[in-house]
Amino acid sequence: MKSWVFLRSSLRTQKVNPFRAGMCFSAFMIAVTVFYFFPAAGIILGILGGIMAVSRVLGGVHFVKDVAVGAAVGVACGILGFYVV
Repeated sequence: MKSWVFLRSSLRTQKVNPFRAGMCFSAFMIAVTVFYFFPAAGIILGILGGIMAVSRVLGGVHFVKDVAVGAAVGVACGILGFYVV
């Protein structure tokens, strides 16, 4: 029982995030998905996602490369997900 508690607590305290720009990914994937049904709302969400990405870079949380890859993968997954589902 003690080993399970140790493993669980050590997993919770790890600071490693394999995909650093998950917020940008999510914002752009949602914007693309909404764009297919409500183009105006999708454009507004895309602009808000861009503002969020810029603020993350200016705040020193991410590098430009992180948010660019996150946005590109989010757009690609939004398009792919729309056609697959």
